[in-house]
Amino acid sequence: MTWTYDKEEKVWVVNIEDGCIPHACYESHRRGKNWVATVNKNLKAPGGLERQFWRKGTGIYYVIPTELSVGDYIEFGGDYYSTSGRPARNREYYLIRAIGGGCLNLKTVDKKDVGKKMAEPAPHETPRRFIDLSEKDSQLD
Repeated sequence: MTWTYDKEEKVWVVNIEDGCIPHACYESHRRGKNWVATVNKNLKAPGGLERQFWRKGTGIYYVIPTELSVGDYIEFGGDYYSTSGRPARNREYYLIRAIGGGCLNLKTVDKKDVGKKMAEPAPHETPRRFIDLSEKDSQLD
């Protein structure tokens, strides 16, 4: 497997092999269903996520789309279906932190964090209040 964890950067480093990466939670059973998709938050879509599915490569590999960029979210899905048709769902979500050098740097995220802007505010910005509390303080005296 070509997934390694970088403890200093706190990201998964995934080697790109012939334009493909291996699935993170591949279900190998014959009743298993697997996919990889670039996802965005969309409350009208199934599960609240809009998906652009990646093309299947060979075995556990999936072809990286050309439009993939830093800041995109990826969903890996590997579901097992029992003989009665009951699914055992397995999903993993990642944020792309860097692309280059023959690898992807992926940060693990929760489903609820998919679609959130990960940029931090500038340190010189001060929070703004929407309610002026000084008027209410003077009325209480």
